[in-house]
Amino acid sequence: MSPHVLIGTQLDQLESLDYPPFYEAIVENQIINLLTSNQINPEEFAYYCERFRRLAGREARKAA
Repeated sequence: MSPHVLIGTQLDQLESLDYPPFYEAIVENQIINLLTSNQINPEEFAYYCERFRRLAGREARKAA
């Protein structure tokens, strides 16, 4: 599976709000691991981080 499909699928699961506990941390670590293993470049990393922040922030706003 390509790293883009993997992280895209994981981010889609976060978007659905139907994910197991601590899944956000798993996705965040996956994004970092893909960058440090050179499977994605810095521009792709920035894109995935922005998408992740948007989704993670949504949960924080919902809880407030």
